Amino acid sequence: MADLKNTNGAENQKKKIEKMLESVSNMSDTDFLKWIKSLSKFHNYSFMNRILIMISGGSAVMGARQWTERYNRKVKPNQYRWPIWILAPKVYKYKDVDINQKTGAEEEVVKTGVCGFKCVKVYDIDQTTGDKLPDVYTQKVKGITKDQVLKIAEKLNFNVSYGKMDYNCGGHIEHKTGNIVLNSLHSDNEHVGTLLHEISHGLLEHHIKEKRETLTRNIVECEAETLTHIIGTDFGIERSSKFYLKSWGLDGAIMKSFDKINRGYSKFQKVYKEVV
Repeated sequence: MADLKNTNGAENQKKKIEKMLESVSNMSDTDFLKWIKSLSKFHNYSFMNRILIMISGGSAVMGARQWTERYNRKVKPNQYRWPIWILAPKVYKYKDVDINQKTGAEEEVVKTGVCGFKCVKVYDIDQTTGDKLPDVYTQKVKGITKDQVLKIAEKLNFNVSYGKMDYNCGGHIEHKTGNIVLNSLHSDNEHVGTLLHEISHGLLEHHIKEKRETLTRNIVECEAETLTHIIGTDFGIERSSKFYLKSWGLDGAIMKSFDKINRGYSKFQKVYKEVV
């Protein structure tokens, strides 16, 4: 059981948020872009291709070569004959003349164009075998287990279920019901971080229409991940909170939500002590 005897007090929570604000402010563009690049390993397919993938029952898909090169996974021998077919553009190169913006002179450039589409084969993660996929947001969890967080969710009346979804999505909390859905493709390690984030949404009442209708999506996500972060520090959880918060534009305005965030933290702490 984690020692929470020194985690009480609004001042302590303010210090955690101030430290996070400093971390986000001092983050280099290079570090942030590296994180964004790590999330983009799974291609963001067009709407039509998403429909084709969904109809085929896929979620995280890639070509056979991409699976091997990026994640050291191979398509199972008996699955090669059952690909998911999607559309890829036929690209061609051509020469054109542009005006150089600095010199004003004409210069020949090579451009690319699309002359149609072709069918290509991709395979779902369930059709492959090999190394486990890396966790997306939660790198390390200690001091609390998934079973304990599930008990906390149950005590707070949040029902938890699982479903296949885009790999970069950890899960979501359903509006109206407050039910939490976790990505079945993720590890228990990732589930802990996602559960804490979605429970934070619930504690902040973001799933209730009347409570969230005056908030922007940026504020909603910054509030939830800030609460996730201050809870996570009690258990030594290493999560990409600073990158996530930067992507949602975290700034000093988050302190306007401090009282609400601190009430959510206090409620979580109380339930943790009752359950664990």
